[in-house]
Amino acid sequence: YIDPNILAVILGIIILVYGLSGGLAAAYFTDLMQGILIIFLSFIIIPFAFREIGSVFGGSSAHDVMRIMHDNLPAEYFDIFGSSYASDFTWYYVMALVVMNLIGIVVQPHNLSTGGGSAKDELSGRTGYMVGNLLKRFCTILWSFTALTIIVLYSDKISDPDLAWGYATKNLLGPLGIGLVGLMMAALFAAMMSSSDCFMISTSALLVHNIYRPFIGRKSEKHYVFIGRIAALLAIVGGDIFFYLLSEYFSAVESCVGIE
Repeated sequence: YIDPNILAVILGIIILVYGLSGGLAAAYFTDLMQGILIIFLSFIIIPFAFREIGSVFGGSSAHDVMRIMHDNLPAEYFDIFGSSYASDFTWYYVMALVVMNLIGIVVQPHNLSTGGGSAKDELSGRTGYMVGNLLKRFCTILWSFTALTIIVLYSDKISDPDLAWGYATKNLLGPLGIGLVGLMMAALFAAMMSSSDCFMISTSALLVHNIYRPFIGRKSEKHYVFIGRIAALLAIVGGDIFFYLLSEYFSAVESCVGIE
């Protein structure tokens, strides 16, 4: 496996290269490509998982596969809102997240930049923002469904849930030999990089316009662009440093919570 610390540094360098050279336009087009790849990521495993389930458990149609899944999984796994038995995401947990998002969603970095702040007019911003959010909700259903197929196939082979998607990709898409594994990796990398560049652009803009400019006074736009690039560099480097220093801390906290 790839060391997460090394991967964070590599992704940080890539983000800095296109982010500092292309700015908001680069962040926007990266987010667009990420959206397309995430849609692909959401459904590509499902047909191959269906075929594998039918081959292993004996089924010739999608209806047979669904019956096999219901026979091999607890009924709680198919609840829309989940349950305390099957998942941490119970209905009241979801409602709490909804309320929190309604309060702070308008100032989240990706909404300030690529989520609607970079649209050419108000109608384009509203249309793209609404369609994108609804489409993401549909994608989460496909992710959950993909997870159920992986549990049926590999629950006895995977001890770490974080490895489930990669294990399924390797075993279901790898034997095809047509590059789908690489495309899946590109989709995951795009998801990470699009979020990071949005945070980078928004952080540098907020620091320059709300803190640096009021204290320094009138300067040329070229000067502000230069300072913004320095702020963006510090944001990415700082993020990598915090990831390296605090990853073990968060793992320890999660372990303590699990023990309790």
